[in-house]
Amino acid sequence: MSDTSDDALYAQRAAMARRSATSTLDGVAPEAFSSPATDPQPDRVAPSRIGRSFDSVSLASHKPEGAFHDAISLMATDALPQMIWSARPNGYHDYYNAQWYGYTGVEPGSTDGDAWNGMFHVDDRESCWARWQQCLATGEPYEVEYRLRRRDGEYRWMLGRALPITGSAGEIVRWVGTCTDVHEERLAADRAELLAEEMNHRIANFFAIVGSLVSLESRHADSVEALAESMQARLGSLYAAHRLVRSPASVSAEVGASVHGVIRAIAKPYEDERGTRFAMSGPDRTVDDGALTAIALLVHELCTNAIKYGALTHHTGTISITTDIDGSFFKIDWVERGGPTVPQEPVSSGFGTALIRGTVEQQLGGTIERIWTADGLSVEMALPLDRLHLGPNAR
Repeated sequence: MSDTSDDALYAQRAAMARRSATSTLDGVAPEAFSSPATDPQPDRVAPSRIGRSFDSVSLASHKPEGAFHDAISLMATDALPQMIWSARPNGYHDYYNAQWYGYTGVEPGSTDGDAWNGMFHVDDRESCWARWQQCLATGEPYEVEYRLRRRDGEYRWMLGRALPITGSAGEIVRWVGTCTDVHEERLAADRAELLAEEMNHRIANFFAIVGSLVSLESRHADSVEALAESMQARLGSLYAAHRLVRSPASVSAEVGASVHGVIRAIAKPYEDERGTRFAMSGPDRTVDDGALTAIALLVHELCTNAIKYGALTHHTGTISITTDIDGSFFKIDWVERGGPTVPQEPVSSGFGTALIRGTVEQQLGGTIERIWTADGLSVEMALPLDRLHLGPNAR
């Protein structure tokens, strides 16, 4: 649906709601509702009659003035840049303003009763319904976040709020609520949370890597000076690998903008003096900065796991990396040997494992399979060749 038709639909629904302010309600003229005493159904509010609902509520601060006040109240709710709804004391939704119909694109009256819940994302319906029922039972303010289907079919995060209106005796006579689009704010919060989790993961990994490197080097160093010199070189390589993950454009020329070049650069801090811990074979392919970042992150996580749990925990452990081209895919096989015995696949996985899978499947559009054997871990990855050039802003 085009933007023009969406705007036209919205304007049409808003006009329908405004016209209803001066029309009849269930065949009864608005003048018949000049006071609560003349209301034949004081507990009922028809669609598009939110102003009339307040006429039937006895509040010290609210003195309605008949049908004219009713029309003005209704048009005010439609003029507000906010989705507004109202429900009876038992929770039956019987009013939505023009903003609701314009945003959702549904027919007037189609979300009355409890049909509103069908507009929510299937994963949010049960929790929102349970919270609404709890508020109806206790009179507590209603507040919940959920995903609402927009008129174009996209689900967007909403903040739903509602408060009860009470009568002179303190009884709830009506609920009035709003729906606020908080989609961008919710996504920003999710990104911030993911960034904080990744930061914690990287800091923990850094200390684990340094500790493992010190442990491995101390077994072979002849003196404290030799240990210090070796660790200084390894930390320098580790820093270079970190730069490659975070700022590929500044270092891609140094390592060579190819899959093999990236792997060698990331693996360098973990290599021994003889250069025998890593063996790489097979065809190579160039990558741009976007794909380089993803592949660097992928190899960095694999190396980190290997030195914490796998082949690199033993000074005799090795890693074999074989690349191949199979049709439209670039395949990478990562095979660890000489590490601790792996009796079975771990029951749970951490953030690093999720990061590896997300990098392969989401950023690079490929597939990944982990194979656990008594000899060690094998990882088989297949990346589409056309995804090795993602563009400079792909992260």
